[in-house]
Amino acid sequence: MLGCGHDKKPFGAPVCVHLRIGREPWLSYLRWYTGHGMDMELLCSSCVAEREKGQSVTTEFVCQECFEFATTEIGDLEGVRGKPEIHIRSEAFNPQLRMTALPTEVGKIVDISPIISNGRSIWLLLAEDGWLVKFDASTGAWNRLASTSLAPEPDHQPWCGHILKRHLHSSPCGDFAAIVNDYGRCGQIIDLKSGQVTLALDGITIRKRFRFRSRLRRSRAGSSPFIAPPGTGSTCPILPPEPC
Repeated sequence: MLGCGHDKKPFGAPVCVHLRIGREPWLSYLRWYTGHGMDMELLCSSCVAEREKGQSVTTEFVCQECFEFATTEIGDLEGVRGKPEIHIRSEAFNPQLRMTALPTEVGKIVDISPIISNGRSIWLLLAEDGWLVKFDASTGAWNRLASTSLAPEPDHQPWCGHILKRHLHSSPCGDFAAIVNDYGRCGQIIDLKSGQVTLALDGITIRKRFRFRSRLRRSRAGSSPFIAPPGTGSTCPILPPEPC
């Protein structure tokens, strides 16, 4: 029998009693690494304080449904305590760096983003003229995938001293790219297979870190989804700016 009282398989990390029985959001909790591999426990702030005083704190495994309820509907993750185990691999390490020249034919590079490709060093480049270029650093091969064009926003007022500049983000597999005016309003999501714009972004402020999602997510208040799958052309409300 699990700590939640259900006769099911344990799921996730052990949780403290307050997270386990809590029914009112939002209970602050932390991940506490035990020092054994990446094993951790989830402790609320009061249990963290007790453990830091040297007192014993009990945690128990719960089922998947109770774990997800505790971590998404009740708990509010605030930080990390403890340390994961550090493994030492005693063997020679080659510190020599390999310098790779970027293709001069594409002109000035404005930004660069990695693409995961089975151990190969593949990169997506954003050229000053708006071209998106796929570059293989191992072979030096490159090819243009798509062209982008963003509004210059001449009436833009710098926010917290951040000047307006283009920023490139790519999905890990390299299927889509997002080009945004950092700390500005305009952006585009582009399907790199077809070269077509799938979604035009226009918001009050676009966060510096735009992350791709393959599924919809909702805010804690239960409002409408705030980000959409990049290939659907769905609307994509922009999150508010972070504090300066």
